Amino acid sequence: MKSSLHIAIYYHQLRPRILRLVAMYEQHFLRLGCEVSLIASTPSRCGDIQQLTELRGHINELVVMGGDGSVNIAAQVFAHSDVPISVVPLGTGNDFARDNGICGTRWRLQDTYEARQVAIGQCGEHIFVNHAGAGLTVDLIRLQRPWMKRFLRGGSYVLAILRYLCGPYEHRSTVHDLDTNAWHDAQIVAVSRFIGGGIPVYPSANRSEGLLQWAAVPRASRWRQLKALIQVLRGRIEQTELVNLSVGTQFMIGDSENIIELDGDSFDTGPQQIQVIPKGLTIYVPIQQSKD
Repeated sequence: MKSSLHIAIYYHQLRPRILRLVAMYEQHFLRLGCEVSLIASTPSRCGDIQQLTELRGHINELVVMGGDGSVNIAAQVFAHSDVPISVVPLGTGNDFARDNGICGTRWRLQDTYEARQVAIGQCGEHIFVNHAGAGLTVDLIRLQRPWMKRFLRGGSYVLAILRYLCGPYEHRSTVHDLDTNAWHDAQIVAVSRFIGGGIPVYPSANRSEGLLQWAAVPRASRWRQLKALIQVLRGRIEQTELVNLSVGTQFMIGDSENIIELDGDSFDTGPQQIQVIPKGLTIYVPIQQSKD
């Protein structure tokens, strides 16, 4: 009997590996009797959002083949929707997939998966699935070269941070906190355990709890910031004296002089209010097999 399910696959069309996976997934769903729509990404973020918006009321599942940027675009459309998203991690960082226990590129071809509602964040009218950042994380966008992402993948973020620490102070996007009159080299509000290719900025995060963590790194010597970075990479941000932390459901981020980025893409200047959206996104995740 023919299935009544309609599944859309949103993918990056310029990567040969992804094209092979698209064909594999398309044939898999067709064999199950599903209707399949293929949505190729374009250079226009707004154009991609429009393409997905036109499908919102007509599909039963969206398969996203890409990285955190692709997941972010999908979330702009499918937040607050009961249409589940299946993420096939094929980006540089893949922090959303990592945070939700998704690994490998063929997991959705199996029957061992389940639906889960997870928390995401909102900054003004924009959705983010991992973090919002000002200062350091915006500078890292500039410091990462295409070849770094291509060959180093997640390691490109760490190399960019080292370039940042060794670079001139005057090139940093330092953020002024009006409430405390302090200057921060970084402000990060995270809903995910990981950002930047697996850097554990919020190790205790649990998306089912619907909490955000605000982290601020004050201006300090390069040596103190390097020691703090080593602690963060070890998953010990909560024991790092230099980093100021707070947990809650809403925070302010940024200032009027600096850009704010969401999941690695730059948006508006601040200050902006950040809030959590509990159970804001429905996703499919692989069922973890118990070990005897």
